[in-house]
Amino acid sequence: MSKVIPAAKKGKPSHEKCAIEWNKKRGHSGQEQYREFFRLILPITLAAMVIGFGLMWVVNNLWINPDFLNRDAQMIPPANEQGADGLSAGDGSGEEISGSGIEGPVVALTFDDGPDENVTAMLIDALDERGVKVTFFVIGIYAQEYPDIIKKAYDSGHQICSHTCDHVSLTKLDEEELAYQINQNIKIIQDIIGEAPRFIRPPLAAINEKTAAQIGWPIMMWTVDPRDWESRNADTVYQNIMDNIYDGAVIILHDRFPTTVDAVTRVVDTLLDRGWCFVTLDEYYQYYDIKPASGQVYRGTTEIYPKKCITIR
Repeated sequence: MSKVIPAAKKGKPSHEKCAIEWNKKRGHSGQEQYREFFRLILPITLAAMVIGFGLMWVVNNLWINPDFLNRDAQMIPPANEQGADGLSAGDGSGEEISGSGIEGPVVALTFDDGPDENVTAMLIDALDERGVKVTFFVIGIYAQEYPDIIKKAYDSGHQICSHTCDHVSLTKLDEEELAYQINQNIKIIQDIIGEAPRFIRPPLAAINEKTAAQIGWPIMMWTVDPRDWESRNADTVYQNIMDNIYDGAVIILHDRFPTTVDAVTRVVDTLLDRGWCFVTLDEYYQYYDIKPASGQVYRGTTEIYPKKCITIR
């Protein structure tokens, strides 16, 4: 005869039912605990992230860059027009730089992306030994780091111009950011050499008509690019210059590479022997009787208005 399992008494669940109910309650209770934990920890985590990002912003923009809050969307005017900060382009006297005495073919050597602690100093010494003057388009953050090199170049008769504060693509900036990149480097150069730069060169060759008009300074490009930044080979750079040079050329180079100094030294020696004359950009435009205008883009003696962003490198 099969054994009959007695039914549970009324009001008292069987052991199996109790176990099932107990497990359900335990599972339900655990979910509640997790929910309560996340309800507490989520706001705290979000608050900590907000505070952390806020501190990072403060450290980056106020401590590292104390001039951040002093950004002014109004450009400092060029060409001896006084701005709100009393800065002006040129030497402040309004005296024209004479282009007289220049004989033979003319070439303007220009150097971007400096100063470099070693390369720029070496380049200045090599140029000074040969009595050659050039134009340096300096980056503000490097100029602040090596002001003595900028002062040495200026005292040696070289021209100091602006390559923006942080070497960024100007056509990608809003009006406030653009003004900061231009104004800040003007102030940096002014503080070092006692005068504002006459010309600006856009990093990465990124410029268009709208941005040029917003900048409101004469903007200088070039006519010969030996691509020293690409090959970093003195022989290649030398040959690229000699193959493309012409009377009235404006050559772009970069005082970041020792190979550039080697190439330039050879170019200078070769061209001096052939009767060429090296000039700064101020002397270049004096020689050609051109007065660079605010908001205009120049490629040598040609005034250009690019219809779209120029990206040569």
